[in-house]
Amino acid sequence: MAFRLRVRRPIGKEAVRVLREQLRRAEKVLTHPDDSRESAIHDARKELKRSRAALRLLGRPLGRKRYRRGNRRLRTIARRLSRTRDAEARLEVVDRLIERGPEGRVLHRLRRELVRRLDERNGPETALVMGEAVDALRRFRAEVESWDLADARFCDLMPGAERTYRRGRKAFAAAYAEPSAESFHAWRKRVKDLWYHTRLLVEIWPPVMKARRRELKRLSELLGEDHDLALMAAEVECAPDLEPAGRDALRRLLARESDELRRQARPLGLRLYAEKPVGYRRRLEGAWEAVEAGDLSR
Repeated sequence: MAFRLRVRRPIGKEAVRVLREQLRRAEKVLTHPDDSRESAIHDARKELKRSRAALRLLGRPLGRKRYRRGNRRLRTIARRLSRTRDAEARLEVVDRLIERGPEGRVLHRLRRELVRRLDERNGPETALVMGEAVDALRRFRAEVESWDLADARFCDLMPGAERTYRRGRKAFAAAYAEPSAESFHAWRKRVKDLWYHTRLLVEIWPPVMKARRRELKRLSELLGEDHDLALMAAEVECAPDLEPAGRDALRRLLARESDELRRQARPLGLRLYAEKPVGYRRRLEGAWEAVEAGDLSR
């Protein structure tokens, strides 16, 4: 089923349903990988990000204690799975740069080392981490099954939506005020949260929310590529077999690529975060009032 809240159903129950479905999908890809373990981990992490986005909308209905416990459990599972994915991301960056031509000899040498290390990580340790993640997901899903949020209203979800937007707006400003790999990665995480919330709430105002969803997806892709470049830059700094000239050339190449991605991301950020958080919340609430009045314009 699509990753969205069906507006003609009780909204609290819908949010819990979406959360359960994403947890179940994460379990499935880790238990029965269709392809490689790396791909399974990548897909599971995407499902976990969607799960945490749904959970963020339920902060008020759940109460602080249950919300924090659930978020902590999902974050722990995702972090355990992240090591293999980060190694794969570095390899993807090298392959993209090799296709563009410059510094090919140095990049091929670095690629061989990355492949060797990735092969080492995809042994018994990776299988163990995947199994532990499945067990943790099943335990958490069993807890989610017991949640009764049938009385939750749309306005109860709005503090979580507003907080997500506010955090993204602040992270956007911080990233360009003091550019760094860390500040842009922090903004990227907040952009993905807002993208997932927009997908969840698309039915409250389809024409507008679909347009925002497309722009947020594009922004998320740009910042994701920038994050991959940052991972690669860290790899370049600690790679033992690179000559100084080759290392310097790769630094310059990665910096140029990153600058261009950040240049493209800024106008998207200006449009998507133009409203103040209270204005964003009121717009969502107004769209919901229109739904309740019977206007489901598409």
